[in-house]
This record gives sequence, structure tokens and C-alpha cells, in this order.
Amino acid sequence: MRNTTMKSKLLITILLASLALSACGGEMDPRLKALQGHWVDINSDASLEINGATFRFTSGGWREKYPFVLTENNGVVTLEPTYHKDFGFLSTITMDDGALTAYEMIMDGESHKYRFVREADKAAELEIKDLSEDLPKSVESQEMDQFSLVFSKDYDGQYGLDDFWSNGRYSWTVEKRDEGYWMEFDVSGSSYIILRFSDTVDAEWVQELVDLLHSTGAVEHNGYHRKNNRQGHDWGLWASFASDETLTLRAEGDAAAEMPFDLAALLEHAKSQGVKFWN
Repeated sequence: MRNTTMKSKLLITILLASLALSACGGEMDPRLKALQGHWVDINSDASLEINGATFRFTSGGWREKYPFVLTENNGVVTLEPTYHKDFGFLSTITMDDGALTAYEMIMDGESHKYRFVREADKAAELEIKDLSEDLPKSVESQEMDQFSLVFSKDYDGQYGLDDFWSNGRYSWTVEKRDEGYWMEFDVSGSSYIILRFSDTVDAEWVQELVDLLHSTGAVEHNGYHRKNNRQGHDWGLWASFASDETLTLRAEGDAAAEMPFDLAALLEHAKSQGVKFWN
């Protein structure tokens, strides 16, 4: 009975792999055919070599082969492990805008994102593109309804910030409510809270924040959006006003290494409201 069960599992695995390799007339599935050959990760030295319905994953001194089958759901093509197998510490691999994407499976912290592309396409993936929108470079309203700023600090001196500001992921919001303004300021690590602050703020303090959005360069860069496809922290600044005017600035990938406004000056205003780190 046990031998029969093992043979059945082996047959199912072979059939699943065969389905990925075959189409009408015994030809290789066109989707699979398009995947054949060498792929490089833009975020590391890792690579994939796809041969038939098997890929070889290489990273540093690590090298391993994995059989796979193709699945498609709502137009999304995915490489899945064959029956009762896995891809080691790799997640399933998804076809995404001409690239093969996967995540490193880890228990805690931020995982590595693999984005495998053809060698000839790597330079275009790393090129920082300017996707900025042509938005008004002035704000007439003095009454702000909402404000949001998110970014990550990874090392001392980044974005001109002094050592008062801890490394971590920052989220700062100010919102107008019926009873006045409410502010929240949070900083978190990969799996823990570094700082959590919330308090009411008065209209005069909010007016000073509006003035800072002008003087620090945020308003004059309204519509700013730059990115490339490398894994990295993004940042974004957004504000809306009673006049329906808005500010929106953002960056992703390597482009997020720079900001076109004075972040340190904005954070000093948060500090003036009582934001401080725990001892």
C-alpha cells in the first residue's frame, strides 16, 4: 500500500511538470518558453537559470535546483513548487511587468525582494525615472485639513538629520477634526515600536507647519515623483487644504535617497510639540 501511495505521488509530480512543458502538438508552453535562460536579480548577486520546467537558483556560494509548474490566475503567471516540494527559502515566483519577483522567506524583519530580469534589461531597471506630475507650485490656502509624512532613516546623518532622530520607519500625521487638530507621530523598527506620540495641536502650530511647507521647498516641488525598481525604502509627503488644493511628493527605490525639501526643519517643528524618544 505504501509503495502504491509513493508511486501515485511521483506520478502526480511528473504530470504536473509535464503540463507546464507541453501544449497542443507537444510543443513547449509559450509562457514557459519565454522564461528559458538566464535571469539576474537587480537587488543582489543572485541569479536564476531556467531550463525546461526546472530553475537553478544561485546566490554567493549557494546553488540549488528546483522543479516547478506554471499557474495563471487573473492573468498573473506564477512559478509554483511541484507537488509536496518548495523553493527553499524563496517564495513562489511571479511574473511582474517582464520581471520575475519573489521574496526571501524569513521569520522576522524585512525580507529581501528578488527582482530577476534579463541582463540586457538591468540598466533600465536601475535607471531613476522622473515621473513627476505638473501640479501647481503654490498653495494659496492657509487652512490645512490633513498632513502626512512617511519615510525611513537607516543611518546617522541621512536626510540631514542629527543623532536625536533614531533609525526606523517614521509616520507623522496631522488631521483637522471637529474639536481641533490631532497629531500622531510614530517610529517603528522591523518588529517593535521605538516611539509613539499623539496629542492635540493648536491652530497656530498648524499655521507654522503650513509656513514651513512653503519655506522648506515642499510646495515648490509639488508633484515630485522619482523612482527605480530596486528594493528600498520609499518616502511620501501629502497635504490637503480647505481650498481643495493638495501637495503630493514621493520617491521610491534608489530615488528615495534624496528629498527636495528640508526634512530636518519639518521634524524640528514636531519636536517643538513635545516629540521625544524614550530613555
